[in-house]
Amino acid sequence: MRSLQESLRACHMWDEAISLQRQLIAMLPDQHLREEIALVRLLCSRTNSTTPAEEFLEKLSPVDLESPRVMQFRKTVANWKGDYAEFKRLDRLMPFFDGDGVEHVYQAVGYAQNYAAAGDMEGARARLDDYSAELRSKLGSEPANTRIIYTLAFAEVLLGHNEEAVRLARKASELLPLSRDAIDGGNVYAALIDVYAWTGDKEHALEVLERMMRVPNNTDVFRLRRDPMLKPLLGDPRFEALLDDPRNNQPVL
Repeated sequence: MRSLQESLRACHMWDEAISLQRQLIAMLPDQHLREEIALVRLLCSRTNSTTPAEEFLEKLSPVDLESPRVMQFRKTVANWKGDYAEFKRLDRLMPFFDGDGVEHVYQAVGYAQNYAAAGDMEGARARLDDYSAELRSKLGSEPANTRIIYTLAFAEVLLGHNEEAVRLARKASELLPLSRDAIDGGNVYAALIDVYAWTGDKEHALEVLERMMRVPNNTDVFRLRRDPMLKPLLGDPRFEALLDDPRNNQPVL
């Protein structure tokens, strides 16, 4: 059921994905917060707005608001809204979330991007801590693992190692082309766009992005506008035109 929903999401078939998620909420009442947050993410993507997330958080009880899963989501919403002061406050309170089994190394690199988007490169590198070394070690054991490769690319670009970051991001896209996998391949190509954008190569970033918008993939205009690594593209006419074109949030088959 989740695989079907991922496919629907990759095709931007929002109504169908949302309907399926509502079924999951009914089927898994003991996991209601996890499933409701998943629904809210879909609603935000469909409407290209943070309003569904804000309304969801407003209705929660104080106990739920302080639960680890909701704290994690609050960090995400703060980032979406560009409220980096709130993001940092929450990040200090709860540096990691272990409820979904995501390794700390991947979380740390992701959160470091938010510090960078806030203009706090010192904070970004502090948030990386020694995780870049851990990623290099992992890559030595799993040289074809695209998730390790593009996550290390993020770490390298935040450390100022632009050439190495671009090399790694390109390598990941060669190992797992978007044409072979709309879900994981979409993550790989989104990472390539991020690295190009952060290193100032807007031309290549927009070239890859334009290709992605024409095929099913695991991103959408809502996420793209709020991606911390794409902040250098904000205001660029081509980027804004892509995100403002309603066709780019319609089903892609």
